[in-house]
Amino acid sequence: MYRVLITGDTHGHIQSVLDLMENVEFDEVIHLGDYVKDAAAIGNIYKEIPVHFVRGNNDFSGENEKVINIAGRKIFICHGHTLGVGTNLLKISLAAREKGALIALHGHTHVPEDLMVNSVRIFSPGSPTYPRMSERSVGILEADGDYFEMAHYYIK
Repeated sequence: MYRVLITGDTHGHIQSVLDLMENVEFDEVIHLGDYVKDAAAIGNIYKEIPVHFVRGNNDFSGENEKVINIAGRKIFICHGHTLGVGTNLLKISLAAREKGALIALHGHTHVPEDLMVNSVRIFSPGSPTYPRMSERSVGILEADGDYFEMAHYYIK
């Protein structure tokens, strides 16, 4: 089973993410911004695990958005602040489709979500640090052959 940790909006506090990584084996990490220095810190601790990241509205370097490939699927990743994810998900769905991705991951809202919009699966992991309207959370993607699933993991 190939497993990817999806997180973001850590805002300088990654201990809960590190605790999870001590107990669950991940093959890759995706950090959706706010703070990209947290993605770098995770990468420095887990040097053998690829860490993908995008810049959030509280970051000053890095790309706003990009497409990555996980288990043979194109995945559009962004923080989401430049696409207005807090009010409307049509822009992110169009941006993903324009890049050939039918999966879009975003942060910014600190709210976990998993929706289909314009034939694009839009997934937000929430926040492991400062959640809104939810418990602290991250996302976990699992893939094995044709099996591909994303779910929220709530941190106690």
